[in-house]
Amino acid sequence: MEHKLWFMGTSYVPGEARTLIDNLEDSAHREMARAEFYYFRGESEKAAEISEKYLQDEDLVFRMSACLIYIFSDFSVGGVEAVKAGARVMKVTADVLLHSEDRKERAYAAFAGSVAKVLLHIEDWEAPLIFEYLTDLPKGLRLWGCYFIAYDAYQKGEYERSRGIVETGLAFSPQLYPVSFIYLHLVAAMDAVSMKKTKEAEEHFRAAWELAEPDGLLEGIGEHHGLLQGLVEQYIKEESPEEFDRIFRIMERFSYGWQKWHGLRSKGEGAKAVGGKLSVLTKEEFVVAMLANRGWMNVEIAEHMGIEQNQLNRTLKAVYKKLGIANRRQLKKYMLQ
Repeated sequence: MEHKLWFMGTSYVPGEARTLIDNLEDSAHREMARAEFYYFRGESEKAAEISEKYLQDEDLVFRMSACLIYIFSDFSVGGVEAVKAGARVMKVTADVLLHSEDRKERAYAAFAGSVAKVLLHIEDWEAPLIFEYLTDLPKGLRLWGCYFIAYDAYQKGEYERSRGIVETGLAFSPQLYPVSFIYLHLVAAMDAVSMKKTKEAEEHFRAAWELAEPDGLLEGIGEHHGLLQGLVEQYIKEESPEEFDRIFRIMERFSYGWQKWHGLRSKGEGAKAVGGKLSVLTKEEFVVAMLANRGWMNVEIAEHMGIEQNQLNRTLKAVYKKLGIANRRQLKKYMLQ
């Protein structure tokens, strides 16, 4: 039971993650922590290669940890079939844990179930509710439980409730858990920008960035890029151009796999074709398209991005031309929701 999502549930000082992992004594523990670290840095190939070795580990909780990293890494590198294979192993493992007499092991089954339902959208996955087992998880992983609940509320459009869950999780955590804090702040930023509370959105996004940047943990920002609705472009593009480019590459790779997983495709077009069309958009065009798709008015988009109305109009026309569409309604088939 000692090998369980160690890095993502550990308290440490930002900037010292690599050293902390290198000093772990147990070799398997160290290697799996590295897989987590690589994943959150956006180095998906390395993460998938390591985690794949532990998909049949005898320690069921350790195996499940490997499944989680393997699945999400393969959205970027392995394709849908690899994701499906990882999900099948995770389901079998979670089912065994669910029937354990040890409540702490059942808590990991609930954790896996939340990943499956909330993040992977596997509706027929039977698992107990995560909030029933939060106190049975290690402290750092309880915050991930808060993230799952908050993200679920966000997806339902319950932005105030989602924000409240995040704030409660952060308030009741006296220790700093950088990885889970990053994801909680990102959800809160998404909530705030969806409610058009731009100052609050900026505060949460900057909090996430300050935790992520020292160790290069950019995967979460890349994965949530579209849902952050222009915050990445506003606050990272100019001051950290290299990191901004990394984030955009992460977004492109992950969103392509994500679209394939969810079958997001237009008539006669596979996910590859859809992703290929998106790739021709400039970074500014992509953000404008995403905001327009989410119902923002032109004047709101221009103000949010700090550009003139005429420039916005030209950008939106360029988006329509490149995607071969005529209006906002047709953006839906290209944009992640």
